[in-house]
Order: sequence, then C-alpha cells, then structure tokens
Amino acid sequence: MALSLRSAEERILVGEALRSHGVAGWVAVKPIGTDPERFPALESVFLNEIPYLVEKVRVVGRAVLLKLVGVEDANQAAELRGKLIFIPFVQRLPLPEGQYFIDDLIGFAVVTTEGQAIGRLTEVWSMPANDVLVVRTAEESQILIPALKSAVRAIEREDRRIVVEAWSLVQ
Repeated sequence: MALSLRSAEERILVGEALRSHGVAGWVAVKPIGTDPERFPALESVFLNEIPYLVEKVRVVGRAVLLKLVGVEDANQAAELRGKLIFIPFVQRLPLPEGQYFIDDLIGFAVVTTEGQAIGRLTEVWSMPANDVLVVRTAEESQILIPALKSAVRAIEREDRRIVVEAWSLVQ
C-alpha cells in the first residue's frame, strides 16, 4: 500500500510511531520518506490529527526516538503505536539538487525519450530495491517504472513532466 506524504491539511508524513522505548515515555519512530537527521530540528509534530510539542529527539542510525511533551511514561507512549507522524508542509527541508519530494511529482505527465505520452504519475511505491513510479494511462491501465537513473532520464519541473526510457515500462 502506498501512502501519500501530504494530507488534506497540507502536512507531510514523516514517520510512524512503532512502540514505546524505555519507561520515560519515549516513542520509537520509523521515518517515512525523509532522512532521520531531519527530526532534531522539529519543534512540533502531529500524530494523526493531534498536535504534540517535541521535547527531545535521539537519532540512532535509521531509527528515531521522540520524547513528546505530555507523554510521560511507557504506557502513554505505547498508546501512540501505529499512529502516523506528520509535520506542517511548510517545515519540510529543502532537498539537494536532483532529489524531489514525491508529492511534488504526483500528477506529472510521463513521456518516453521519443516523446510518446504514457500517462500521469499517480503514486510512488517504496520497494526494497528501489522506488517504483506508478503511472495511470489514458485507458486507465497502470504502468510501473523503476525509479532508476537508467530508466528515468529527466524530471522537468517547469513542464511538469517525467521523461523515461521506453524499455523501462512494465504493465
């Protein structure tokens, strides 16, 4: 199942609460679609629709531990298990050149290097080996394209289109 990184209230999905950590109310978080190093800069988050102030953050490899104001013990932290963690859209960090926010690309036209229209990008699946672009054609069929440099030749923001190699199309 693919999740949209942006909710209707213009928030970005940055993680999921996995479990409590220790007895002092820390929450173990699985980062989603973002670098764990972005978490220490956060002052507040939303777990589903409930706002929380961030008291402390620890980053351990790819894992993140959050201490939220008002979450004082392991039982309170455990109640947050499975909740999605959002930040306001305006708090997103700028990306390095050549990297893109997935939601910025949703709706882009997808064409081959020869100029053949394929369809529109509807979602991106995060898979173990690489991400996969999901494209909906005019005929309402679905085409999958590996998000690899060899397959995706260009992302043209101004023209709102993604140029791909024809060999990369999988129905």
